[in-house]
Amino acid sequence: MACEPPPKRSKKEVTEHGDDILESYMAKRKEVCKSVTDFKFNKKRVRLISSDADIPENCKGIAYWMWREQRVQDNWALLYAQRMALKQEVPLFVCFCLPSKFLNTTYRQYSFMIKGLQEVEKELSTLSINFHLLLGEPDKVLPEFVKSHNLGGLITDFTPLRKPLKWLKDVTAKLPKNFPVCQVDGHNI
Repeated sequence: MACEPPPKRSKKEVTEHGDDILESYMAKRKEVCKSVTDFKFNKKRVRLISSDADIPENCKGIAYWMWREQRVQDNWALLYAQRMALKQEVPLFVCFCLPSKFLNTTYRQYSFMIKGLQEVEKELSTLSINFHLLLGEPDKVLPEFVKSHNLGGLITDFTPLRKPLKWLKDVTAKLPKNFPVCQVDGHNI
């Protein structure tokens, strides 16, 4: 008995099927909890990098330094940063530092990344979250951004690569001693 290939579907049917899957995922996300403050966040994902965990009362916002997790959905660090901002009743600032050179990244890879970041910015704007693309090495541009906006805490995603680990160490060293810095691991637990 010969196996018959599945019937071919029109482009419209394929698109509608894809839309159904997306709508299904979005509906499941909404069923998890009413607000990010109600979300059961696993605190084992969070590691305190600085020596102080207290956010100053007079701060004007919380920063999420996005690097590895270049997305809004299913981003544990963004969820944690959003919870911290809501808890402090201050705005959340999402920052992405774009170095002029990273390993052997090509123009094509940078172009792809920037297009993805434009989608991130668009989705964040629907959530009333500020997105800032900072040009330069993170240890050069991020501490100045944090200080100029009087931010009270920095949350970042975990990445195991040497260069981003060094950036984190250097950024933390350039921030005030009592400034809380947390790292959230979205991959390992």
